[in-house]
Amino acid sequence: MARNLIFITLFALIPTFSWAQNFFVDRIDPPSWMPKNGGDQVELLLKGSEFNEVQEVTSDNRALQIISIEHAESDEYIYVTVNLQPVEAETNIILTLNGGRRSSAANFTLHPWVERNHGLTASDYLYLITADRFANGDEMNDVFLDMNEDSIAREEPYARHGGDVQGIIDHLEYIESLGVTGLWISPLLENNEHQASYHGYAITDHYQLDRRNGTNEEYLELSNELKDRDMKLVMDVVYNHFGDQHYLFTNPPSRDWFNQWPEYTQTNYKATSLMDPYASEHDRNLMSNGWFDKHMPDVNQRNPHVANWLIQNSIWWVDMYGVDAFRIDTYAYPDQQFMADLDSILLDRYPDFFIFAETWVHHEPTQYWFMRENQDRVFNSHLQSVTDFQFYFALKEALTQESGWSNGMSKLYYVLAHDYWYDNPELLVTFADNHDEGRFFGMIGEDLRKYKIGLGIMMTTRGIPCLYYGTEILMKETDGHGKMRQDFPGGWASDTINKFEEDGRTAEEQEAFEFIAHLGRLRTSDPLLTQGKLTQWAVHDGVYVYTREWNDEVLMVIVNRNDDENSIEWSVYDEVLKRRRSFKVEGSTDYETGDVINITDAESALAPNSISILRAVQ
Repeated sequence: MARNLIFITLFALIPTFSWAQNFFVDRIDPPSWMPKNGGDQVELLLKGSEFNEVQEVTSDNRALQIISIEHAESDEYIYVTVNLQPVEAETNIILTLNGGRRSSAANFTLHPWVERNHGLTASDYLYLITADRFANGDEMNDVFLDMNEDSIAREEPYARHGGDVQGIIDHLEYIESLGVTGLWISPLLENNEHQASYHGYAITDHYQLDRRNGTNEEYLELSNELKDRDMKLVMDVVYNHFGDQHYLFTNPPSRDWFNQWPEYTQTNYKATSLMDPYASEHDRNLMSNGWFDKHMPDVNQRNPHVANWLIQNSIWWVDMYGVDAFRIDTYAYPDQQFMADLDSILLDRYPDFFIFAETWVHHEPTQYWFMRENQDRVFNSHLQSVTDFQFYFALKEALTQESGWSNGMSKLYYVLAHDYWYDNPELLVTFADNHDEGRFFGMIGEDLRKYKIGLGIMMTTRGIPCLYYGTEILMKETDGHGKMRQDFPGGWASDTINKFEEDGRTAEEQEAFEFIAHLGRLRTSDPLLTQGKLTQWAVHDGVYVYTREWNDEVLMVIVNRNDDENSIEWSVYDEVLKRRRSFKVEGSTDYETGDVINITDAESALAPNSISILRAVQ
């Protein structure tokens, strides 16, 4: 596959000689653009000095037409609205700022439009990586003394450890061996905070990768490498807040770029206040306008300049780097009309683009409220999917509590029964653990049988499954975010154990790896697991059974979540099985993958805490 390399040319200042002191342009956001066929209108934000005296901005190329200029509240910023026309080759344009006897010029680059395919489907399978903790591919970018956090300390949970984009590129073959079709990577953009900058969610420059994570060029290399492997790139984006070291917060164009309070005021984290018919304005205001944390100032998306800036930044990354999908962090906290407008604009520009959002809420109706098919809202959210926390909560309960009428394994049954809420439940992103929750293996008491049940269900039921890095090798830490985001053994040159290789894993880790890798590769190759009709039977005495059907193929999943042996009666499932009683084992706690078993009795015994994933043989 030929790569479409796009080299991003940041503006460069062009000296203008005059007997009066010139204006000074420090930066332009966005720094370049890729006009789509038909052209684009873009609002440029110029940062510099004494822009209150600028009277005119001109362009030396008809591909960039000046529409208007607007002075910001701060004289260090000016908004310049332009029309941009498609170009056939990279085109450098000179913008000239004039005012009285003063002037200045800066370069702006246009790139030719590149047509790309984007998006995720129910056939995809994601791998979530906390970049700082996965692999250190370039030790030369570990420390920069001019950054606020200027050291690495792998023994400290909340310090930087050195993982980077190059480390991910170096291990794509390993990731691909799991059957993964897409990478969701924690935010890689500059996070120049004084502490805990490793996680990436307090961004301080939206147009540059954090140097400790790598370069924009390396990110483009990663994107191209993934496309060469028919894999997809999911960008983790944050609209609710910036890091407090962001230049737009320390020196904003106007005070109303952020939701300001007389003193630090935290959000109440009550997403239900957005749809609660009885909610107080006090609660709604705190939810949407309170700060997520002390070092994460809350962005005011109701300001039209802020909205333009955020939307254009999103488009820039998709166009320049071929991003396939966005995972939107803290989706419930920004202004919801802005989020709907953002989603609509992105999907209008890229009809095949995919957007899924973090909605960390605790009830199905609350989760559903954010989706585009919710007709009870005053506006369409245009949101295709969310991270399915209801599935996650149910899966965890199913493996840690005894089954009753509505709890334990039954909780999982009821969550799927409520899929009538959604037009496309197969697009919900499911997971057994993630970067904010304890490691799955640790949560279930380090029980490999329960591990196979949980991961087996995640890989065979509806939804787009997402595996958190290291879950495949039984990472188990549950004590705090810094510790849960563990270093992957073998990702650092000094590591004495390399679990990227089979001979570095214990027998139990290898068993877990082979189990999840087989199911991952099966999802990639067989539409039965991704497009097959799902039928489930009500949980009875801790036994949960469901099937997937596709073109007369049937996959049957049988779970016994009891600590004692149990049994099933096969005739109950003949509405799907059609009396078939021979099965090939695709995954199990009790059989070897690939075994063929023949059922001769009306009832079969089920081992305690077991799962059997069986393909009916014709």
